[in-house]
Amino acid sequence: MSFYGEAIYGLSQYGEGLAMYQSNKIKNLALMALGFSEEVDFFNDDPDYQYRDIIRKVNDFYDNSLQSEFSGRYVWNFIMRRDRCVFRQNKTAGKFKYRYILRYDSDPESPTYQQGIFNFLALRELYSDPEYRCPITDFETIGMYVDTDADELYVWYMAKIEETLFPEYFVKYFRLRLASDMCMLLTGDPELKAQLEMEIGNARNPGEYAAAKNIDARQNPVRRLDAGPFIGIRR
Repeated sequence: MSFYGEAIYGLSQYGEGLAMYQSNKIKNLALMALGFSEEVDFFNDDPDYQYRDIIRKVNDFYDNSLQSEFSGRYVWNFIMRRDRCVFRQNKTAGKFKYRYILRYDSDPESPTYQQGIFNFLALRELYSDPEYRCPITDFETIGMYVDTDADELYVWYMAKIEETLFPEYFVKYFRLRLASDMCMLLTGDPELKAQLEMEIGNARNPGEYAAAKNIDARQNPVRRLDAGPFIGIRR
């Protein structure tokens, strides 16, 4: 199942508003890397538009490529968040004492204070302390719930953010990743595919992937864990 849902007529459902413009920018940058000289209007829903088939194919790849990138082994720091989960219920049956609802508190002193649901793609790790030094090893996750005996719950997770918040280094990298993913279907050119892969990164030419990772790693360093990245697991 996709993290992002389908994109219809060029309008990404991953984000809203300005995020649509950013997603379309990324798609056109990828098409430029494939040799397209004319900008595609992803907002055009005219069934007779000359690039209608291109729009459909690019939207399909865009969604899948983002999912693949964010669920890969490299943890992009710009989507990582840490929050305290304060919504706790006592359990009357079952293995654990508490059931936490994956919601967070914004600053209670703020005039715009609100209690919201974690907007996450996947959980990375759960902790019992605000310093994030004591991982919780015994818990169960069920949808938006976490069952555990821990008296407090701090969550390290991969957040779902709008494309307008994608840093430029990631956009520069992902345009090549997307172009490479679409290359054979849109161009049928194996030499261009190999060139894009070389630009993305290999031993001799680290390219945009290594550059993006290096910049990303300096933004807000987080500890890389080998714990399974997806929710719905039992420990």
